[in-house]
Amino acid sequence: MSDFTLATSLSNIDGREREAEHLNDPIYQQKQRLELEADEKINHSIADSLVPLTTILNHLELSLEETLKHQSTEVKLEIKYKFLKKYIHLLQSKIEDLGTVINQSEIEEQQRLLLNKTVMANSGDDLDNLQQRLTQPQLMELARQGHAKAIATVISQFLKPRGISTLAKSKDACLHIILESDQVPNQASMIPFVYQKLLDLKLKSIQKVKVYARTPGNKSMAWVQEFTYTETYQ
Repeated sequence: MSDFTLATSLSNIDGREREAEHLNDPIYQQKQRLELEADEKINHSIADSLVPLTTILNHLELSLEETLKHQSTEVKLEIKYKFLKKYIHLLQSKIEDLGTVINQSEIEEQQRLLLNKTVMANSGDDLDNLQQRLTQPQLMELARQGHAKAIATVISQFLKPRGISTLAKSKDACLHIILESDQVPNQASMIPFVYQKLLDLKLKSIQKVKVYARTPGNKSMAWVQEFTYTETYQ
């Protein structure tokens, strides 16, 4: 057996062994099942899309024939197929535009995932470190996703100059916000302020908000107010 034949044979054996390892890997098997399900959904969607497209194409052909009915056969064929092909070409361009949208969505979701991983890997950081590590757009995006520490950082940007520190925690679609200051924050002014800041973020994962106020080092709360996250707090 030549060296080349031996190398090829060994390569094939190695490839089969790696394939066998993949087949015995539960994660790989699950991924394969998910991809099969996704393929089935795509095939059904293509079939569903072709029915109306075929109907539209038939109607367009009939419409062109009606427009060209008084023309010679040569002219009729030339113009009809020219514009049927143009329809297909324009349709392909629109589909390519959809592909661009999908690619952009993929990039944005990957960036959000990377951002979340970065923050979760440093979840022990205080608000100042979080603000220093992220750009303002990144911080705002993370807050919009409902990340409690990012929300607290955004609110703190406005309240810290007034001597009020902000803590936040999210649990079961409820956002808990603690306001700390040497002088107890004014409830009548703080509630509308906090609500408006949350409204500006257009949060989607929060349904209820509880705002607490206390002085530093004091575990008991000076006041607590709860409101549902809707167009008007209550």
